[in-house]
Amino acid sequence: MDTPRFVSAHISLATFIRFLVIAFVLLVLWILRDIIVLIFLSMVLAATISPLVRKFERIRIPRVAGITIIYCVIISLVLLFVALLIPAIRDEATSLSNSNYIEKVTTFFADSSVSIGSFATKENVSTFSKGIFAGVKGVVGGFTSFLLVLVITFYFTIDEGNIRRFWVRLIPKRYRERVTGVAR
Repeated sequence: MDTPRFVSAHISLATFIRFLVIAFVLLVLWILRDIIVLIFLSMVLAATISPLVRKFERIRIPRVAGITIIYCVIISLVLLFVALLIPAIRDEATSLSNSNYIEKVTTFFADSSVSIGSFATKENVSTFSKGIFAGVKGVVGGFTSFLLVLVITFYFTIDEGNIRRFWVRLIPKRYRERVTGVAR
């Protein structure tokens, strides 16, 4: 009968250090994922508006003015979208308040042996307030992220040449020409 043979693996110190470095880089990327997403969105937006900014430059409008014009158009479109939504939301809220739904709920609690006070426990109030706080935090965070993307995009578009050279320098020399061709 054959005796079992054990396979041994030897990991060099260099391989172990590479593994640790890669794990550390991945951890840092995971921690910074929200910031990386904002920067990526800014880069996409900057790449989107750069052709328009260049067209403005060709007709002798400075870069800053061109970007400002584009931002004014974008913000106007967002405000127009919100303005178009407000009447629909108002109509829905009016129809809800005019419906007898609120009366039915009030009647249910008045006729029922269950009182609304029994629902107002410490846990329910705490859960409700946490939900409200999370909602407000989400709206404020989203608005802040939107403004941050606009500011970063502004700087990316203003200093497009230097930023492009920075990213190109990060690419190994043997791949630069190919990568810049694909990027264009």
